[in-house]
Amino acid sequence: MLPKAPEPAKLTVVVPSKAAQYRRPLTREATFVFGLDAPVPLFAGQIAQESSWDCKVTAWDGGMGCAQFMKKTAGWLVGHLSVTGDFA
Repeated sequence: MLPKAPEPAKLTVVVPSKAAQYRRPLTREATFVFGLDAPVPLFAGQIAQESSWDCKVTAWDGGMGCAQFMKKTAGWLVGHLSVTGDFA
């Protein structure tokens, strides 16, 4: 007789309170630009790592906003992904 398989781990997802206000806009914009398969959790992870969901922060190296994009990167995004914003 085979041993019983272990129970799968139960994960609890906790959305930081700072992130909750950006959940819908992030999902909407990512889906608009990248389609239904947009990697929204990846983007949320980047934002959490880069700015801890403080979208008004500017880093010492010039990274700005939630995702901490540099001016050149933001400009490239505007030109190549048809996104708009005041970061260009």
